[in-house]
Amino acid sequence: MLANIKIKDILFFVVVVLLWFTAYAHYQGESMNHLALYVVTPLAVLLTMVYRFSFRVGRWFGILMILYIWVGLMSFFAFDRGVAMEEMHRILGCILFSFIVASLAQERKHVTWLYLLYVILFACAIGYAQREILPYITLGEGRVTDDNLNANTLAYYTFFYSFITFLLGEIAQKTKWKTFWHIVFFSSIPIIYGVAIATASRQVFVICAPMVALMLVYRYLINKATPKWQKWVSIIVIVIALAGVVPKALEIYQGSELSARNEMSVKDDERMVLLKESIQVGCEHPLFGVGPGNFRLFSSPHLFSHNTYTELFANTGIIGALIYIFMVCAFCWVNWKRWRQTHDSLCFSFLLFGCFYALYQFFYVFYADNWLISFFILVCTHSDVYYNDCYANTTDTHSA
Repeated sequence: MLANIKIKDILFFVVVVLLWFTAYAHYQGESMNHLALYVVTPLAVLLTMVYRFSFRVGRWFGILMILYIWVGLMSFFAFDRGVAMEEMHRILGCILFSFIVASLAQERKHVTWLYLLYVILFACAIGYAQREILPYITLGEGRVTDDNLNANTLAYYTFFYSFITFLLGEIAQKTKWKTFWHIVFFSSIPIIYGVAIATASRQVFVICAPMVALMLVYRYLINKATPKWQKWVSIIVIVIALAGVVPKALEIYQGSELSARNEMSVKDDERMVLLKESIQVGCEHPLFGVGPGNFRLFSSPHLFSHNTYTELFANTGIIGALIYIFMVCAFCWVNWKRWRQTHDSLCFSFLLFGCFYALYQFFYVFYADNWLISFFILVCTHSDVYYNDCYANTTDTHSA
């Protein structure tokens, strides 16, 4: 029995290391990335199947697979089959990554290692930006973006980082680790500001900043589990820090490209053009859409819609869009009920993430990116496993 447990644990950490390598390789050049995608990831899938010896990895992955099956069927009706196959190639990566994290997250004791995967990805993205982009632009006047790292992508990773550092502070069992992650969580505040300035990405302030603010309010003003001394110390530190930093931060912001973009009329934003065109294309092809990835062939700037809901509507029809909307809304609804029942801080964390994730879908297409969708599946799976372990077999509604 002990030998089996040891072998299983070894298998888990081998898979995690392989995943960490894919995160590292993502910004280390095309050859490294191809090695990660076409060799390391399939190997991680095979080892995951040995580790779990089961394809039953939770309802959220199941709903996602229903969506992908529908998207695959719609490729037969695509206006351009080549473009549709490119999209299905990306979706295959989404399936593999989501399967791995959904499988490994079935054991709650290991979930921290999975969240660290996305912290590593974020750190590698920042390292790439510092190495390959920042030396060639003036910070605040140009956007941190190139063919390998999109400015918006860095914003999404910032969103993940903020949530992860908050969540790990909630699930940590030992006081020293809980304190460590509480301190690290505060780093998300300057990081949000820095990423917003560097990328001129307005969504960082629209999504990340409000989420972090609500997390701070919940942890240090509402949550009864937080000691009073810690609440007061945190409030004092935040007030002093803001008083000292805000004037300089506003000065930097006023001369930045982000400030210039914020002064632009919403009607002049290219995203609004894409939004209107994707809805129009979806209405013209409501049943099957124009085919996976094909909307960009119909858009005037030849770009995807930067909106998950309308992208699915245009590409796969109303059914594809409704499946995705159901998945995201169902996750929010389930965790709203759980939080109302238990008043558990983790249930609140999952609910908060679900709401902001649903809002974030209006800014980008998440379902066809392996990192963005697999993180959602990880959080969903962790939510179910945590609730089932702590509350499914008891009527006790104590807090975590």
